[in-house]
Amino acid sequence: MIQKDLRLYWLELLNEIFQNTEAIMSIYSDITPTDLRDYMKFRGWLQVTEALADGEFLFNHPDSSRQIYFPVHREVPGFEEALQVALEKLAALESVEPWLLGRHIEESRDDTVSFRVMRNSMSERSIPLVFAYSMILGAENLLLSAAHTVLKPQFFHPRLNRNEAKKFLEASRFRHTEPGSVVLKISCPLYALDDVSENQLELIELENNAPFVRKAMALLNKSISSVIAAIEADTLDALVENEKRSSSPSISYNLCNAVASFYSEGLGNSLEIKNEWSILKPVNDQSLNKPNLIQQEYFPRFEEVARELKPSDDPIVDTFYATVEELSGEVGSNGERSGEVLLHLLLPQGEQIKVRVNLDATQYQKADKAHMAAHNAYVKVKGKLLPGKQPQRLTEVKEFELAED
Repeated sequence: MIQKDLRLYWLELLNEIFQNTEAIMSIYSDITPTDLRDYMKFRGWLQVTEALADGEFLFNHPDSSRQIYFPVHREVPGFEEALQVALEKLAALESVEPWLLGRHIEESRDDTVSFRVMRNSMSERSIPLVFAYSMILGAENLLLSAAHTVLKPQFFHPRLNRNEAKKFLEASRFRHTEPGSVVLKISCPLYALDDVSENQLELIELENNAPFVRKAMALLNKSISSVIAAIEADTLDALVENEKRSSSPSISYNLCNAVASFYSEGLGNSLEIKNEWSILKPVNDQSLNKPNLIQQEYFPRFEEVARELKPSDDPIVDTFYATVEELSGEVGSNGERSGEVLLHLLLPQGEQIKVRVNLDATQYQKADKAHMAAHNAYVKVKGKLLPGKQPQRLTEVKEFELAED
């Protein structure tokens, strides 16, 4: 089944989230008293337990005489106003806006990863929706890759379809973006996969006793950090060879290929990937708190690692589904347009790749119709997919039709 509706859903959701500042500003309205209590304890505030007898959470600041209190129960009169006052006081002490503090508290039980698009000129604080969709797919494949490597370490995962990894993805949440930038933020409750078998191989030495979600998030952080370090030290060849020889590799083709989804040639962007860890279990390895910055010129190196870790490909002759992303044909002497078209091709294992194909006039007309459709309709194309660097080449096209919904 073609996932057209899913793609449309994500595009509409991204558009809504990027524009709906009112929803962002009211995020702290759903915070519970115990959420705020646990966050304040994590931040070092000292609870006065005697106040519980009066139905209050009372906290003393560890380094001053300041106090913050709020009701234990939501049902008491004036609860919302009292909680808002408490949040505003705490926000002032932490030098953040109250709504931003509310977001931190709401996400405090989750492990979180955010992807910030960075470029030299941020005068236009937006990105093309097609690139936003590519980022969504990239984030999905990064999470699946990390989960698969935790479950079965190998440098190439033919299919990202293990049940535990799917559960990890299903438990993850799409969070609001941050103001003044383009950020894709995803979180997952720390103990969302408590039922996963404990026989998993331990890849992150300092996180051995952590739940599955922490292992996957930590592995994602460590793997990307390792590739960046090798790029900067000019030791990529050694890194790849070590991964190939390792009995439990932590870097995979799938992970490096997913990173490429976060680059747009039109934007020429860099990418910052940052983790925030659940207050329920602080991380032991403090290097996991450091953001990973992928400079613009690093993306081709991630692609190089992906190619080296992927087994040799033979051409694939099959029928594929794709969207038409770019038309580059020319008008011939007969007055009809034909030539090269850029497709986003869906592979059977769920991966999406960029492909160039030459179409005759009849096929090109169908491609143009799909490209101009309101929701960028899918096409069905039969041909030979050649291996190589993206955009790959599709040749010997035998069929090119608009796909049925």
